[in-house]
Parts: sequence; structure tokens; C-alpha cells
Amino acid sequence: MELNAENFKSLFPEFKNIDDKRIELFISLNSEKISKNYFGKDFELAVFNLSAHQMLCADRGSSSNKGAKISENIGGVATQTYQPLLLNNSDSYYASTGYGIEYLRLRKEHATMGWFVTWVFQLKIK
Repeated sequence: MELNAENFKSLFPEFKNIDDKRIELFISLNSEKISKNYFGKDFELAVFNLSAHQMLCADRGSSSNKGAKISENIGGVATQTYQPLLLNNSDSYYASTGYGIEYLRLRKEHATMGWFVTWVFQLKIK
């Protein structure tokens, strides 16, 4: 999937009324911020979720965590999110939106996979 506003809006139709230049700015910044090697096949999905999360936080006027919203309506599409029970302080910022929570899930999923691949690789060397 190509990193552009059109694909972003296909995945997240609730952003259909947001200017493409704004979306592409967040996509560009985040595609340079996170590692393609780390996220592998989920890189585009991670960039899109992180970008959606940051746009919502920017629109709220604060980057601090105020807790996940139970429901939210963006562009006529209702979304529901939940607050994870356990988060470390550095991850709590992402828990304020469903997009941030999905970014955390992808990050955690690939952290586990990376550890496993490293472990298997070390076994093969020995």
C-alpha cells in the first residue's frame, strides 16, 4: 500500500473532509520517524495509525493523555475506543485514541517477533 492521502482516507473514511496536504504532512513525518525494518509488512498501517492519532491529538489542542474516549464521531463516522488496563508512562499518550492503541498493538506485535527472530538466529549460529 502506498503512503498517500488517498489510501489513508480509504482506510479511515472518517478523515474524508481533512485536507490531503495535512494528511500527507503527517504521513511524511511519521514515515521518517518509524522504522520500515521494524514494522515490516505492517509499516504502512503503523504510519497511518500513528498519523491519525497525531492529527486527532493536534485537533484537540493537547498532546497529553486525557484517557481514551469511549466514543467519538469524526466526519459522521462513530468510533469507539477503550482504555488498556496497563500502560507504561511513555505509552499512555497513545491510549487517548483508537488509532494510538492500534499503533501500540502493532509495535508490541513486532517487538515480540523481533525478539523471536533474533533468538532463533542465535540458536542457528551456535
